[in-house]
Amino acid sequence: MKNTNDSIIKNYIKKVTKLIPGTYRSRLKTELQSSINECFHDAPELTVSMLQERFGTPEHFATEYLSGMDGEELQATLARSKKQKRILTIALIALLLLLIPISIWIFTEGDRHIGYYTDKTYYHETY
Repeated sequence: MKNTNDSIIKNYIKKVTKLIPGTYRSRLKTELQSSINECFHDAPELTVSMLQERFGTPEHFATEYLSGMDGEELQATLARSKKQKRILTIALIALLLLLIPISIWIFTEGDRHIGYYTDKTYYHETY
């Protein structure tokens, strides 16, 4: 039943980490993994309800984890995360604005240099 336990733990951690800002995910993931393994290392068959009884729902756990953090640190992290998303969005828009004219140029200029050739093969009939 080790595979079942691992999949239950993996799904729980995945749900929790989706609710946490990106900079804290790796730290939370290792801490939560070790806490779960410590609490349930003897359990032959782990269930989701057992996990939620001990740690709470993923939403509750994420809320508690974030509320336990320093407010200024959390605000700085959230602001940095928003800034990174804005920069990424601007970069993608700039890339698209560059690709559109380049694509148009390739399609229009690419046809101009194509030559049209005719086959002038002469057949001589020999009698």
